[in-house]
Amino acid sequence: MFTPTAETAIAAALSYNWKEAIRINTLLIKESKNDIAALNRLGYAYSQNGHKPLANATLEKVLKLDAYNQIALKNIKKLVTTD
Repeated sequence: MFTPTAETAIAAALSYNWKEAIRINTLLIKESKNDIAALNRLGYAYSQNGHKPLANATLEKVLKLDAYNQIALKNIKKLVTTD
C-alpha cells in the first residue's frame, strides 16, 4: 500500500510530475490540514500545472497559518507577475 510522505511528494516534483505531486500533497493535507510544507508544495504544483486559482487559494491558506511565510509570499508574487 502506498503511504504518502514528504519525500515522495518532493520526488514527484523533482521529476516534474506535477499531477502526482498534487495527488500526494493532497493526501498529506488530508492527514494534517495545517501542514504548511505540504500546502506550499501543493500550491507550487498547482501553479506548475496551470491551475493558478487553486495555487493562489492554497498559498493564501498558508499565509493564514503563517502570515510571513517566505515561500508562499514568493510564489504568490510569481503568480501575479506571470498573468
